[in-house]
Amino acid sequence: MSITTVRIDDDQLTDLAAQVAERLAGQTPQPTGLVDAETVALALGVTRGWVYEHAELLGAMRLGKPGAPVRFDLDRVRAAFAAQHEKPTPQPRRRRPRHRPLAIGA
Repeated sequence: MSITTVRIDDDQLTDLAAQVAERLAGQTPQPTGLVDAETVALALGVTRGWVYEHAELLGAMRLGKPGAPVRFDLDRVRAAFAAQHEKPTPQPRRRRPRHRPLAIGA
Protein backbone atom coordinates (compact mmCIF):
# COMPACT_ATOMS: atom_id res chain seq x y z
CA MET A 1 0.00 0.00 0.00
CA SER A 2 1.43 3.38 -0.96
CA ILE A 3 0.69 6.71 0.66
CA THR A 4 -0.20 9.66 -1.53
CA THR A 5 0.31 13.19 -0.29
CA VAL A 6 -2.39 15.70 -1.21
CA ARG A 7 -1.80 19.42 -0.85
CA ILE A 8 -4.67 21.85 -0.46
CA ASP A 9 -4.58 25.61 -0.27
CA ASP A 10 -6.12 27.75 2.48
CA ASP A 11 -9.39 28.33 0.57
CA GLN A 12 -9.85 24.61 0.00
CA LEU A 13 -9.13 23.91 3.65
CA THR A 14 -11.68 26.52 4.73
CA ASP A 15 -14.32 25.00 2.44
CA LEU A 16 -13.56 21.51 3.72
CA ALA A 17 -13.79 22.64 7.35
CA ALA A 18 -17.17 24.28 6.66
CA GLN A 19 -18.49 21.09 5.06
CA VAL A 20 -17.29 18.95 7.98
CA ALA A 21 -18.84 21.34 10.50
CA GLU A 22 -22.13 21.32 8.60
CA ARG A 23 -22.28 17.52 8.61
CA LEU A 24 -21.35 17.28 12.27
CA ALA A 25 -23.96 19.88 13.24
CA GLY A 26 -26.64 17.68 11.75
CA GLN A 27 -25.46 14.66 13.76
CA THR A 28 -24.88 16.29 17.13
CA PRO A 29 -27.88 15.86 19.40
CA GLN A 30 -29.05 19.17 20.77
CA PRO A 31 -30.11 19.28 24.42
CA THR A 32 -33.84 19.64 24.93
CA GLY A 33 -35.87 20.57 27.96
CA LEU A 34 -34.23 22.19 30.96
CA VAL A 35 -30.44 22.24 31.11
CA ASP A 36 -27.85 23.16 33.73
CA ALA A 37 -25.51 26.17 33.78
CA GLU A 38 -22.60 24.15 32.34
CA THR A 39 -24.64 23.26 29.24
CA VAL A 40 -25.67 26.90 28.83
CA ALA A 41 -22.06 28.03 29.17
CA LEU A 42 -20.93 25.58 26.47
CA ALA A 43 -23.76 26.59 24.13
CA LEU A 44 -23.00 30.31 24.46
CA GLY A 45 -19.22 30.08 24.67
CA VAL A 46 -19.08 31.77 28.08
CA THR A 47 -18.05 30.70 31.56
CA ARG A 48 -20.36 29.02 34.05
CA GLY A 49 -19.81 32.00 36.35
CA TRP A 50 -21.08 34.34 33.63
CA VAL A 51 -24.21 32.21 33.30
CA TYR A 52 -24.91 32.46 37.04
CA GLU A 53 -24.22 36.22 37.04
CA HIS A 54 -26.79 36.65 34.25
CA ALA A 55 -29.18 33.92 35.37
CA GLU A 56 -32.19 36.23 35.73
CA LEU A 57 -31.66 37.72 32.25
CA LEU A 58 -31.37 34.20 30.82
CA GLY A 59 -34.63 33.06 32.45
CA ALA A 60 -33.23 30.78 35.15
CA MET A 61 -35.71 28.59 37.02
CA ARG A 62 -34.92 27.41 40.53
CA LEU A 63 -36.03 23.86 41.21
CA GLY A 64 -37.35 24.30 44.72
CA LYS A 65 -36.41 26.44 47.68
CA PRO A 66 -33.43 28.84 47.82
CA GLY A 67 -30.20 26.93 47.30
CA ALA A 68 -31.89 24.38 45.02
CA PRO A 69 -30.40 23.76 41.56
CA VAL A 70 -31.06 26.25 38.76
CA ARG A 71 -32.10 25.14 35.29
CA PHE A 72 -32.53 26.95 31.97
CA ASP A 73 -34.61 26.54 28.81
CA LEU A 74 -31.91 26.63 26.12
CA ASP A 75 -34.17 28.17 23.43
CA ARG A 76 -35.11 31.00 25.80
CA VAL A 77 -31.45 31.43 26.80
CA ARG A 78 -30.32 31.75 23.18
CA ALA A 79 -33.05 34.28 22.41
CA ALA A 80 -32.16 36.39 25.46
CA PHE A 81 -28.45 36.19 24.67
CA ALA A 82 -29.00 37.18 21.03
CA ALA A 83 -31.24 40.09 22.01
CA GLN A 84 -28.67 41.30 24.52
CA HIS A 85 -25.85 41.17 21.96
CA GLU A 86 -27.56 42.72 18.95
CA LYS A 87 -25.89 45.83 17.67
CA PRO A 88 -28.19 48.79 18.19
CA THR A 89 -29.15 50.71 15.08
CA PRO A 90 -27.14 53.93 15.07
CA GLN A 91 -29.31 56.95 15.54
CA PRO A 92 -28.51 60.07 13.56
CA ARG A 93 -26.85 62.66 15.72
CA ARG A 94 -28.83 65.81 16.22
CA ARG A 95 -26.95 68.99 15.83
CA ARG A 96 -27.38 71.49 18.55
CA PRO A 97 -28.15 74.94 17.27
CA ARG A 98 -25.22 77.26 17.57
CA HIS A 99 -25.75 80.08 19.98
CA ARG A 100 -24.53 83.34 18.71
CA PRO A 101 -23.13 85.72 21.26
CA LEU A 102 -25.53 88.48 22.12
CA ALA A 103 -24.46 91.83 20.87
CA ILE A 104 -24.46 94.11 23.91
CA GLY A 105 -25.36 97.71 23.25
CA ALA A 106 -26.29 97.14 19.66
